[in-house]
Amino acid sequence: MLQGWTSTYFTLEGVDGEFRYPRTHPKNIVVRDQTGVALDVWVERSAIGSDEPMVIWQIREHNPYKKEHSDTLGDETFVSRAEIVQRLTEIDRSMVNVGVWLLVIAFAFALLGVGARWWNRNHAPRER
Repeated sequence: MLQGWTSTYFTLEGVDGEFRYPRTHPKNIVVRDQTGVALDVWVERSAIGSDEPMVIWQIREHNPYKKEHSDTLGDETFVSRAEIVQRLTEIDRSMVNVGVWLLVIAFAFALLGVGARWWNRNHAPRER
């Protein structure tokens, strides 16, 4: 279960550094489980040479074995930058929507609390 909640990390032969495909990117399970052989990856230029893993912003697989057996293995993995940006935009919108709903609920509870306080002050039996 934990595998679905973590990023996928790659090291490529002949390339210094580590690459990270975040779990929030589309087709994360396909990239994690069914991608291999030769890859083209896009990363930010500023991330190259740093100690941190480079985040992958586009990935294309080149696998001759999958080309020969595409009926059983499926197509080669390709996730475009546009797909990744669209997915992150959807996540951003959903977070904003959740935030708005939480604010509405908090405001409703605040009104309920003020109303309960008013009710208790005006309708509670008084002790003498």
